[in-house]
Amino acid sequence: MFGRAISLSGLEKYQEALESLDNILERDPEDAYLLEDAYFWFHRGVSLSELGAYNKAITSFKKVLELDPKFPDAEYNIGISLIQLGEYESAMESFDKVLKLNPELGEAWFNKGYSAVEAEKYQEALKAYDKLSKLEPDNPDAWLQKGYTLNKLQRYDDALKAHDKGLELYPEHPTVWSNSANLLRKLGKQQEAIKSYDKSLELDPHDVDVWYLKGMVLGELGKNQEALESYNKALELDPLDAYAWYGKSEIFQKQKNNQEALKCLNKALELKPDCELAKKAKEKILKKL
Repeated sequence: MFGRAISLSGLEKYQEALESLDNILERDPEDAYLLEDAYFWFHRGVSLSELGAYNKAITSFKKVLELDPKFPDAEYNIGISLIQLGEYESAMESFDKVLKLNPELGEAWFNKGYSAVEAEKYQEALKAYDKLSKLEPDNPDAWLQKGYTLNKLQRYDDALKAHDKGLELYPEHPTVWSNSANLLRKLGKQQEAIKSYDKSLELDPHDVDVWYLKGMVLGELGKNQEALESYNKALELDPLDAYAWYGKSEIFQKQKNNQEALKCLNKALELKPDCELAKKAKEKILKKL
């Protein structure tokens, strides 16, 4: 019966696996010994976790650790369940326990870093991703997450270097290119940022946010017509993008076309009534008119 439950779990039939595990002792008293089997509780925890019952899963995984304190997979899965529950600092503690048992486990370093980022403990996250990038130098996620963390720490030059390393390993991911473009913009390298946005759009021409960001940078460079084209492309893909409407209004204001700017601002405020920038810009134009 226990073997059947494991097979069901392997087939991703977690509800059936859980029912088998929960009923196994009632159906066959001879299986009572499983109460003292760490693997029984571990597989039950996995099924519960896959079904989204994270608190119950944690209870099962803790039972595993009572029976076998050196069972890193149980502690690791507690950490994953805590992430799902949004308890990031507790998750970090779990991954620390895993890493004491297995300091070379890249997945634990990655998830510790992720938990630290979510807990806004960026220095802790950076330490985790530094370790991961040394353990797995060919892992693009290690470099990309490291870049993201450095960006949060406002270390933009270092963040760009990490992103560049990620791009070497994973050059076909559009988000990596757009993230690099965002960093280039922060560093005042708008022309290079445009090239990275273009590369991102080459890989994914339907990304509304990238069209908007490209329009914003083009506007900063004074390339007003190209900026309008970029905003218009964003609005073709998503006519309800308030930020693109606001971006268009900025270009029309630069061109002294207050009537068109006002139309765009009205649309932006219709979609996002709490946009203070749009409110102030509208007030300014109405005074002129």
